[in-house]
Amino acid sequence: MNKKPTNLYYLQQQFIMLKTTFLRRLSSSAAPNFLSAQKYLARDGAKAMKPTPNSSGKGFRKPKISGRKIAVMRKHAQQQKTYAETIDAQAHTETETVIHFKPSWDKKGPVFLPSRPDAAAAHQRRKLRRVAEIDAQLAKQDDLMKKHRKNLLDAKPKTFFDKLQASRPVV
Repeated sequence: MNKKPTNLYYLQQQFIMLKTTFLRRLSSSAAPNFLSAQKYLARDGAKAMKPTPNSSGKGFRKPKISGRKIAVMRKHAQQQKTYAETIDAQAHTETETVIHFKPSWDKKGPVFLPSRPDAAAAHQRRKLRRVAEIDAQLAKQDDLMKKHRKNLLDAKPKTFFDKLQASRPVV
């Protein structure tokens, strides 16, 4: 039988592990985790995204930042509204990881970056439509209830003879 230790230190470590994995999954982008890539991007800019020649003169070294990380940081910058040549540093909070990505660093030519639709705006549109439909249905509700009650009364037998006829099996 495996018993896990119940001391306080072990529980604290488990809590910290769960909290960090939860927060990692909560983050919308992996860009804040690319600390060295952010450092190279801030320091070298477009040079960090291109291969550099070897000191021997033959061949090239890999770029300091991989293409995948560049794409993730570009998307993160677009979501933060920092995908511009110059940004306002005071507009962003201290706790937020700000990634400044200049459009001039991108490759020349059309760039097709899919953007996520604004979920809050779509929710508001649907909510307004839904409220209008509910109000229209509520306006009809009195008439529908009257019809329903009338149908219930009409379905009941009016006299004792009708009751007998209704309970008698049809031959």
